[in-house]
Amino acid sequence: MSVKIFTEKYPIPLLLIFFSLIIYTVYVLIYSSELTYQANPDDSKIVELVTIRIIVGIIFLASVIYILFKRITLEKMIGAIFGFGIILRILLSFSEPIQEDDFNRYLWDGAVTANFINPFEYSPKEVIDDEVANPNDKEVFEILKSEAGVILERINHPHIKSIYPSISQVFFAVSYLLSPFNVTVWKLMLALVDCSVFYLLFLLITHFSISKKFIIIYWLNPILLHEIYNSGHMDILILPFVLLSILLYYKKRVFLSATFVAIAAAVKVWPIIIFPFLNRGDFSFNRVMKSGLVLAFLLVVFYLPMFLNNFGNDLGIVKYSQSWYNNDAVFHIIIYLTRFFSDIFSLKLTCPHCSARYVVLAIYVIIFVFLLLKKPESEVKMFRFFTLAVIWMFLISPTQFPWYYIWLLPFLVITPFYSILLYVVLLPLYQLNIIWSGFIYIQHLPVLVLFLMELKGKLRFNFNMRLAK
Repeated sequence: MSVKIFTEKYPIPLLLIFFSLIIYTVYVLIYSSELTYQANPDDSKIVELVTIRIIVGIIFLASVIYILFKRITLEKMIGAIFGFGIILRILLSFSEPIQEDDFNRYLWDGAVTANFINPFEYSPKEVIDDEVANPNDKEVFEILKSEAGVILERINHPHIKSIYPSISQVFFAVSYLLSPFNVTVWKLMLALVDCSVFYLLFLLITHFSISKKFIIIYWLNPILLHEIYNSGHMDILILPFVLLSILLYYKKRVFLSATFVAIAAAVKVWPIIIFPFLNRGDFSFNRVMKSGLVLAFLLVVFYLPMFLNNFGNDLGIVKYSQSWYNNDAVFHIIIYLTRFFSDIFSLKLTCPHCSARYVVLAIYVIIFVFLLLKKPESEVKMFRFFTLAVIWMFLISPTQFPWYYIWLLPFLVITPFYSILLYVVLLPLYQLNIIWSGFIYIQHLPVLVLFLMELKGKLRFNFNMRLAK
């Protein structure tokens, strides 16, 4: 096969993505053990990793934009793209999580749930300190402590009870039953879930008659590969249920759509925001009310185990909603402005970040209602409203962790925003926040500015969306 024929079959931008991701994967497999929290690497090693990730991000972004703008068809390459993505996922699953420890909580919660103990009843610290009163539970915990080893000791915020709702706990428990306290098996299980996301995205792409090449935005995204298959974050579990709810909405299956919204919201709370969009348009008031009752009933069922024992400040979801904030550029600015105006007007606020949360909530409610009241001209425009609702939630959230960006990726496949795609270059800087807090603003403010310019029409990117003839 000549070089010309080869590059026609495998376009150079796609080959560049493949090559850069191979380099990243090999680097992580070789050096991840030296970059864990326990290895305590010096700053130069972290800077080296971040530099590699940024370079990979630049190559990915430039190549994707070129592919999307040009009439490059990848229809016959979907099998190869899928297979390459699977290989990367499997290889990275055997790497050690770099500067992350959230997976310890997943593995512990899974063990607790699989042994028929409510994971919201005891905090890890209570178990470590032998403060479990129930003798049967105490006996089980003694066995689990022996099995878990250092996993239990390495759980972050051990005094807080689990933040993860019931459907998440089911996945954690399945991982435990497959192989107790095994982070590699956990990540391989996430890869199986990811395959369902690929399939559902393929169905959405087909529904909208969009070129299948857009799936590379999701499937080969370096942020997703790092945050899920190196770090082991669980956020990908939300996506199949969100996509199913949207697909069922387009098929006019209102009650099933509401069911999957509830399931998604029992993995993490945020998918609840798409429910109002799925119940507007030509549906009757009675159908909307009935689907709302379905959603409410299922949420009560799914969240009952969390609130059955305690609704205090040691419950993870309460603590998270009240006081957690991290990597949050916009929220930081709002806190500063809150303090500034409270000083001017002598308001004497005891909790500026609490007041800032109310400001953020008010801003988001205004944006949300504005999107909800806009009349969509087509199904694609309706999907754009889904996308904007999730993007705005991420942009002004008090917690803008890189793995939360994964929530946006399926939406960007159908309605790409150049500004939001820029995160693939900037989010790796998160790992340098400990060196200089200013990296928080470098990650987010350029994206926000470009995003506002896109919305105002000052930046226009006419992607070649339709199938190539």
